Amino acid sequence: MADLVNLRQVRKRKARDEKSRQADHNRAVFGRRKSDRDKQQAERDLAARRLDGHLRDVAEIPGDTVAPASGATDISLEMPVLTEAAIVPFTGRHGKGDADDDDVPAG
Repeated sequence: MADLVNLRQVRKRKARDEKSRQADHNRAVFGRRKSDRDKQQAERDLAARRLDGHLRDVAEIPGDTVAPASGATDISLEMPVLTEAAIVPFTGRHGKGDADDDDVPAG
């Protein structure tokens, strides 16, 4: 004859085992010591301070049209205006202006 099994106890045992497996998984994935979390946060803060320390102010560079990043939520970039003095004509492949270049049209 077969053994008698209480189905309610089996269901509860199965639920406890599943919760235990889920807890083990969560400890492996999310479990970190407070000292590890604090160290990682300190490293992030240091990296942010170093990055902010390398930012330039607009007043430092004449003609720079980039808005300052400190305190600005919307940084708009403007393109500099090209003048005729800034446009350099093409003078050949290597920029030497050799007259014996066959593929450079005369004129």
